[in-house]
Amino acid sequence: MSESKVDHSFAQAKGRTNHIDNLQLLCGHCNSVKGDRGMKHLRTKLELASG
Repeated sequence: MSESKVDHSFAQAKGRTNHIDNLQLLCGHCNSVKGDRGMKHLRTKLELASG
């Protein structure tokens, strides 16, 4: 089982902050797929993988 990681919903590199409204829990795999991009990127990757 992958451990959950605190991640930013929107990347700090794009000017977002550490405010609680911009934080979320993701599993390690999803966190690495998302990388420094937004949640839209992760959702697209997951939809493509599910067929």
